[in-house]
Amino acid sequence: MFKDKPTLKRAVWSYEFAKRFEYKVSRSSNTLFTTECTQKSYGWVLQAWKSNMGTYWHVKWFINEHTCDRNDNYNIEFKRVSACVIGDLFASKFGDPEPCIRPKDMVSGIREQHGIHHSYNKAYWPKEHALNQVFSDSWESFQRLPGYIYILEQSNLEL
Repeated sequence: MFKDKPTLKRAVWSYEFAKRFEYKVSRSSNTLFTTECTQKSYGWVLQAWKSNMGTYWHVKWFINEHTCDRNDNYNIEFKRVSACVIGDLFASKFGDPEPCIRPKDMVSGIREQHGIHHSYNKAYWPKEHALNQVFSDSWESFQRLPGYIYILEQSNLEL
């Protein structure tokens, strides 16, 4: 059971990434989400439906018969993997007080750790996602600045 559709999608993307295969979304609506392996002959299928009450999604069918050769998938680019999944892999590294990780470093890290080739452009948005996950949204921080400045002024009246 998943709390909403984005959480369900993120779980499917993470599973795809861990098991090293690509899938495609065959149906997606407000109440139904169906994915299958891009290689139709391999039979991997996941179908989830939204519950009648609330926003929860339940997996109704999960056929985990993925028989394609994993060696064929060693250099796949994971075209459909989301920036969120890649950003989640690097979020812990952005909390360190070390210099900021560049998208170029993320590309080489993904290649070394997972054997996946990504372009520079595909590493930019995961970096933004990881930064937002660690430090929250920058617009939210800007909205908090006036309150922060007010507190500073009140505590430093002597200056």
